Amino acid sequence: MTEIPKDGYWHIRINFNKESFFYDELDMNYEKLMNIVQKYNLNQSFTINGRIVKQNTDLKCIHICHTKKPHIFYGKGNSLYYDQWNVFEPNFCHDTEDFTNILLNPIQIQKRIEKEDNTSSKITINNINQQQQMQSQSQQITIEQIIELQDTFAELRKELKSNENIDCEEMKETQDVLDELSQNSTTEQKNKAFTKLRRFINTVNSVVDKTSKAFELFEKLKKIYNYIAPIIGLMLI
Repeated sequence: MTEIPKDGYWHIRINFNKESFFYDELDMNYEKLMNIVQKYNLNQSFTINGRIVKQNTDLKCIHICHTKKPHIFYGKGNSLYYDQWNVFEPNFCHDTEDFTNILLNPIQIQKRIEKEDNTSSKITINNINQQQQMQSQSQQITIEQIIELQDTFAELRKELKSNENIDCEEMKETQDVLDELSQNSTTEQKNKAFTKLRRFINTVNSVVDKTSKAFELFEKLKKIYNYIAPIIGLMLI
């Protein structure tokens, strides 16, 4: 069992494909870290030290570590080409802990389910089967996720209005139930909305032109659904 601390300091280092430079984001708090982690696992764009990562495949490597004190406390180490902060080097910083493999999942975040431990300032990562059983009680859908879902569906609906193979009335009904969602919606309301969304996705899946903008939005919609679905106990697509 591995525990992920909410206190202390988080550091991320990335290296883009075909580039030799590293970009570091240092001394992050837990909330900022998890925002980046979520976007990485959903293959959405995020920023590290002013450099935009459009998708996770842009990166040759990514390294996430945690220390109990700010990075400046551990000083710098010299390499052949550049100075680097020792927080990324366990040989020089014995306080550092590597969480890269625990936090980042190459087959999307829905395969990694977190259980919130309200009695401490940490998240306990159990095995996936145990997490799936307890997730609906331990996680909540954030307002940012709801807004992103609503906006993505609204954009997709505009793109699909001219598609004769799409039931416009079904799209409207799905949009309506999604628009009614809020962070405080009951489990029953969430289940109803996401069940309808799943049916819509399954219906549209075979008729979306894979070369269109609609297809990009459709794929994004599926990723958002697959991230949220386990939280409320629904099946993945």
